[in-house]
Amino acid sequence: MAARPASPAAARSADVSTGSAFPLPADGAIEVLGKHINRATSVSPTNGSNTFTDETVRALRVLALDNLVDLVQLRESLSAERTRAAALAAQLQSWRDRALRETREREAEAQEAFRRQRELITVLHRQLVENDHLQDEIALLRTPWWRRRRARRAQGNAATAAGAR
Repeated sequence: MAARPASPAAARSADVSTGSAFPLPADGAIEVLGKHINRATSVSPTNGSNTFTDETVRALRVLALDNLVDLVQLRESLSAERTRAAALAAQLQSWRDRALRETREREAEAQEAFRRQRELITVLHRQLVENDHLQDEIALLRTPWWRRRRARRAQGNAATAAGAR
């Protein structure tokens, strides 16, 4: 990954004599993540020699900047993922709340429908019983009077016999 200069002013202040975007300081210190490290005392080469070339120092600086850029990008992407996860969790909660509310509403509607159905059945049953009673009365009124007397007497005897048992 290529290192980006921090600002246009920093790019302009680069060492013009070497043509490098990363000039070496006069005291030989290296700045890594905002900390100055004196390369002669802090960094020891693995091969035992104490000489660092400008090219090695530049390569280390570029590597450090690349790592820094990678860290920043990873933190930004992690932050974006956390924001996305929080938004998805909020949406999930709103969908759950909506589903629970709709379930409660459906249950209430089902109970209300059952109550209305029972009420209608009760009214219908009353009407049927009343119609049967009225039909019996009409049938009784259509018969001649002498048969009505016998029918009433028979009903009375049946009622008396049922009560005596």
